Amino acid sequence: MSNLRKLIGERIRFIRKLKGLTQEELSEKAQIQHTYLSDVERGDRNASLDSLEKIIHALDIQPSDLFDFSELNVDQASLELTDALEVHYNFLKASVLTM
Repeated sequence: MSNLRKLIGERIRFIRKLKGLTQEELSEKAQIQHTYLSDVERGDRNASLDSLEKIIHALDIQPSDLFDFSELNVDQASLELTDALEVHYNFLKASVLTM
């Protein structure tokens, strides 16, 4: 399983719960299948860019919010990947602020 795929799935789940949404509610808002969302959140399935865009809009977040892993508990094997993603997240965040 891809570490990035798992991190993105965990991030989607974290934001969904933070916003008080069930998987069913989010999948309905995003117009995607509930089972697909469940697989994405577990990291068992790759999310297409189109699906990620639908999820981002349904959660009412910025694309860069998917790459902010500071709230997630990541294991040591993921730290190197997380460090690289954090650099990209900061770049995206700065880019959005300058728009």
